[in-house]
Amino acid sequence: MKFQNYLSRYSIPNPGFNYLDYYGLKKILTSLEATTTLDSAEFEAVDRFFPHCDAELHRINCHFDSQLRNIKHEWESLDAKQKSLIAYQQDDIRKLHIPQLFQLYSTVVLLANYQLLNVKGFGKLLKHHDRKTDKTNGKLWRQERLIMTELFTSNTLPLIARQIENALTELLEFHSYSAVHRSEGHREIRKTYATAVVITKLVYFRMGCFFTILLLLLATVIAIGCYSGLPFHEVLAERNATSVINNNRTHFVKIRELERVDWHVVVRLYRGPASFVAMFLLLALNISCWKRAKVDPDLIFGFGSGFWLSQYQIFEFGTCSGILWCICLLFYFHSDELGVSENVIPLVVLGMFAAFFFNPSPFLLSARRWVARTIGRVVTSPFGVEGFAESFVGDQLVSLGQGLQDMGYLVCFYALEAQWKMGDSYTTQPGVCSSSHNTLSPLVAALPSWFRFAQCLRCYYDTKLAFPHLLNAGKYSASIFVLIFTTLNTIQREQIPVNDQVLDRPVYLLWILYLLLRFAWSITIAVDGLLEKEITLSILAAAEIFRRFIWNVFRVEDEHVISYKFRTPSPWLPKHEEDVEASRHQPGAIAQHKNNDPSQK
Repeated sequence: MKFQNYLSRYSIPNPGFNYLDYYGLKKILTSLEATTTLDSAEFEAVDRFFPHCDAELHRINCHFDSQLRNIKHEWESLDAKQKSLIAYQQDDIRKLHIPQLFQLYSTVVLLANYQLLNVKGFGKLLKHHDRKTDKTNGKLWRQERLIMTELFTSNTLPLIARQIENALTELLEFHSYSAVHRSEGHREIRKTYATAVVITKLVYFRMGCFFTILLLLLATVIAIGCYSGLPFHEVLAERNATSVINNNRTHFVKIRELERVDWHVVVRLYRGPASFVAMFLLLALNISCWKRAKVDPDLIFGFGSGFWLSQYQIFEFGTCSGILWCICLLFYFHSDELGVSENVIPLVVLGMFAAFFFNPSPFLLSARRWVARTIGRVVTSPFGVEGFAESFVGDQLVSLGQGLQDMGYLVCFYALEAQWKMGDSYTTQPGVCSSSHNTLSPLVAALPSWFRFAQCLRCYYDTKLAFPHLLNAGKYSASIFVLIFTTLNTIQREQIPVNDQVLDRPVYLLWILYLLLRFAWSITIAVDGLLEKEITLSILAAAEIFRRFIWNVFRVEDEHVISYKFRTPSPWLPKHEEDVEASRHQPGAIAQHKNNDPSQK
């Protein structure tokens, strides 16, 4: 790997951490190749290259020295506070300092990363200079300038890192006298900051297989739905009959007939789970975009120690859920041939989703707990402090409004409409859940907007900032009123409810696309009577989920930039280029590289 790409990959885009101008210095060295003689090349290097190196070294060393002093001061303050709390045996208060220690540890990791990459970059450039000019000026400059700086000689960061690890080990209750338990505590702490992901060929193979199977099953579902049609089911129908015994009186008799399942019901039953599957797939793509932009979601969303859920795992879960959804829909189409009630199959989809999220197995347990805890805070939003994670999840629920409304319809359907057996003594209420008098679906659709409305009021209560919290609260309250009046209007005639949307800053071409999707709800007015209601709602639900995908990319990036002075990213510390792949399998703490100068490797 070329070092320029290596530096671009492992450097962190922090406004306060300006790395070595490797590209500019490399461009000067490249211009030396155009010179005719070695003497002119040496003169060009002395005139341009080394003054530029001096300026870069002075800037980087001053910044490193300033950051190092701040870290020392903060660690001394936290260490003194910890010792005073130990003396007074205030263990509960001591544990409140765990987030501060973790943030300081991440700052140490970041600064060590900054130190290593800059020293390595200078070494690469100087060796390249000596090779181009056939001189040893680069080696002399390194001995006279680089080695004498704090940037090269400092040994403080690994010592502070080990001290913080020891403090966190005690606070996290790994304080056994056994060296095995203490090393286990150190591994748990380092695991939080080992963001290098071990992506094997098997992972990509699984992702490709699952995605290909999903596409094939989707094509099969569409083909069968178009050409074979929906399954038949038995219904009780009244028919006129003339009986001679009853003096030729005409009366009604009930007979069993076969008719196809109403496709509107099928769309409502399966559209809700499909919305969640699409959201999972796009969320995996969101995380991939954030990682590519070097945005650290761990600190932004407040993931705890031991939490690990990569975009690859989310993508695999989304594709597997989509495969399950397609298989259940295929079984639904052939339920009459299989002799299975078509109403049982949608429950299988929901049952497997519920089994995944609520099973007590250790598989992705921390991630499932985080999701459950965050959703619980969203539901009880007025009564707790709101963070970015709660607002983000609330916005996702807003975009899943149609899917949640379909879930409400599903509950109503199985409570009132579903036919489990045939017989004169068993009656159902067909169409009651899709009628305008069904209040459950509009109530479920209004819940996400209510959650965001309550969150905005809570944020205003905590911050006393009218903008943007009260403005957002007014927007979400307007969305609730839209749903109320739309529901009242459907009593007279059918009208598609309007889901709330969250407006965020658009960028370039996505800006235009975002605006078009932002006003997609107006399509319901334009095509009223031209398209089937369920088709229109399905298109709008898909468009809203895609709009939320665009919003997620820029919203998290905006939070990353705004809160950078309060949050510190937590990159893993890269080793030498030839050791990067091996170190991914053994994430470790901050290593001492002074005695093994990377620039000489």
